[in-house]
Amino acid sequence: MTYRLAAGVLVAWLAVGCSTGPKAGPLVITGAGDSPTNNVVRVTGLSGAELRAVAAANLDEAATRALLTVSPSEAEAAPVAGRIVATETALDFQPRSPFDLNRHYVVRFDPSHLPTPRQSPAIRTIVRFSSATAEEPTFVTAVYPSAETWPENVRRFHVHFSGPMSRTSGLTFVHLQDEQGREIRDMLMAAAWNDAGTQLTIELAPERSAGTTNEQVEPRRLVRGRRYRIAIDQAWPDTRERPLAASFTRAFTAGPPATAPIDLRSWRITAPKAGTRTPVALVFPSPLDHALLLEAIVVRTADGRTPAGSTATGAAERAWTFTPTSPWNAGAYQLAVRTTLEDPAGNGIGRRATDSGVRPQPPTSATTEALSFDVR
Repeated sequence: MTYRLAAGVLVAWLAVGCSTGPKAGPLVITGAGDSPTNNVVRVTGLSGAELRAVAAANLDEAATRALLTVSPSEAEAAPVAGRIVATETALDFQPRSPFDLNRHYVVRFDPSHLPTPRQSPAIRTIVRFSSATAEEPTFVTAVYPSAETWPENVRRFHVHFSGPMSRTSGLTFVHLQDEQGREIRDMLMAAAWNDAGTQLTIELAPERSAGTTNEQVEPRRLVRGRRYRIAIDQAWPDTRERPLAASFTRAFTAGPPATAPIDLRSWRITAPKAGTRTPVALVFPSPLDHALLLEAIVVRTADGRTPAGSTATGAAERAWTFTPTSPWNAGAYQLAVRTTLEDPAGNGIGRRATDSGVRPQPPTSATTEALSFDVR
């Protein structure tokens, strides 16, 4: 058995005559390893012929990601950097840096991108590598928007946890309160979890007012200038049926409504220098939705490749950065911005949320807008 290095992907070259290998079967994704620094994502169910074909295919970076991607569950745009190793019995993904223990990773394997395509749908699962020590209780890590002032027409907020939560109705344990601590009922409605159960998105009911004492119903839901808080009960169970480590509160003030569509021409780009790992940075004139922002912007090279790296949002979600895994090469790049991006009030790219509180449906197709920058 010899090894070949191509485009940053290591494959084990399996001589055709050395072994027939396993038979094709149901594809299964698991986490495997014998130590915290030697964990891998493993795909079994491939035949010996399929494994040998992967080893011989000399896959480039784009072909590798089309076949197998491993991404942090926080919906970061860039996948985990690593290499694929085809052994005699399985396909292993070895990360460039060890996987974080007790963190969830989303793994997607698409057999239609095998060198000899398999006519079966892609499979997707969550992999988690646990430490040998007892785990700490789950706790709330953040609530977004992170700004101290939320627009009075805010449409949604996101609650993040340190570990996976039970899928019981989050609305049972999340409360919106006024500045006297009184609960404001019927304002929190739809709730959606991410795949790992570590982020809950809660929508606010449309055409709802708060704090009014007369019978007039205002089109806004919060009252500008008033203080509110999100209160989260400690009794909320995680997947191990344990309550949170502590209750959690997040106070904010309702500010002026956000009514302007997102205008990409108002974004400010700071390009990095070639040969460095300085991030490319974006600054926005107003806050954007945290969860959508992490998913909606992707860096692409002139030939359409997506460099490996990590994204992050800045203070109050008014900034975004992408830090590459490897130093930048000189050349032209694009920021592909999905048109599903919104701000916390539901305004999208070139479209605004309606005054009635019912926002127009965002595009469902993978349409993008492009912003260009040069690395020199």
